Amino acid sequence: MFLKQKEGKANDKLFTHLASEKVLSRDWESPEDDEAWKNL
Repeated sequence: MFLKQKEGKANDKLFTHLASEKVLSRDWESPEDDEAWKNL
């Protein structure tokens, strides 16, 4: 039961990551963002 619950939580985190990736990429993948980070 513990392992099933642990696996479910891991899947929830993965699904959240995958769902938010497309939305967040709008801010991350831009020429302005690339310019801001190029010296780091």
